[in-house]
Formats: sequence, structure tokens, C-alpha cells
Amino acid sequence: MSVATHVGLAEYLEYVAPEGFDDELIEGEIVLSPSPKAAHADVCHRLVLLLTKSLDASEFIVRCDTSMTLETYDSMPRPDVFVIDRERWHRAMQEDDYPQGSPQLAIEVFSPGNSAALMQKKIALYLNAGSSAVWIAYPKRQTVVVHDTEGEREYRVGEDLLLPAPLPETPVAVRKIFETS
Repeated sequence: MSVATHVGLAEYLEYVAPEGFDDELIEGEIVLSPSPKAAHADVCHRLVLLLTKSLDASEFIVRCDTSMTLETYDSMPRPDVFVIDRERWHRAMQEDDYPQGSPQLAIEVFSPGNSAALMQKKIALYLNAGSSAVWIAYPKRQTVVVHDTEGEREYRVGEDLLLPAPLPETPVAVRKIFETS
């Protein structure tokens, strides 16, 4: 759902979303989404746990639900889960600001409220702004589609994904992303 035709970053930072909605700025357009339901939140939680374990001794950290400033693209996307270098994250914390630039890995969990067009726009945005890869997790299908500069590949339960370079090339079992506790 769109709110305005074109909004700059300064205008967007003044915007207050209606109660019960999350917002993000995608190429100058404010996009609203209903708050995530339990299954969506559960997949995000499992991704954070799995990736944190994989990246524990590295220069990268896993975070979720935080806007990233992409000034060149008039955008502040809010990936569900993302991997970012520690230095950039700590700089944003010290400056009490949003991280600048695209994360090394952006992950979106598909929800019925997401349109295919919006997902494609966000994938292109992350990749054009410097992400190594974008993962789209589909809870109902229990698949993850990996998008990178070489194209896209779908992974199913029973298969492993590899974290993209420059992250440590650690395998992540698709099955574990969708397990229920």
C-alpha cells in the first residue's frame, strides 16, 4: 500500500505510520505493511539464531527489523533479517543513526501482503546498493530463493544454502529455517 507519490529521506523521517503497520521508504515511495504474524516472526527468529551461530567469530553480525539508509536511491528499506559488518553497525550505534548502505545479506520473509512487484523492486534495490545476495524465505512453500548478481536459485527443505562472500561460506539448512519449535 503506497502513501505518497515521491518522498525524500528527510520527509520520510518525519512520517508516522498508522498503528499496526510497519513502514519503509522504497525509491521515494512509502510502503506500509501490517505487523508480522506469528509464523513470519518465527521464521525471522530462527534465521537470526542460525545466522548468529554461523557468524559468531566473524566480522559480521545479524540484526533484524531496522531501516538502512540508501541515500542514492531515496530509500530506507527495512529488511526482516540482515547481515552487516560489525564496524558499520557500531558506527551507526555511536552516531545514534541508521546504518548507511545496503547490508551484505538482506533477507525478506514473504507474507501474503507482499506483492511480487514490490519484492522484485526491493531485490533490485538491495543488489544495486551493494548487497552480495538477497534471500526471500517463503514459509508456506518452505523454500528460500537466493538472488545475487548471477541470477536466482530456489532451495528446498533437504538442501543447504551457503552464505555469500564476503561472509564465511557456511552452510545453512533450509529445513532449520522452517522448523517449528
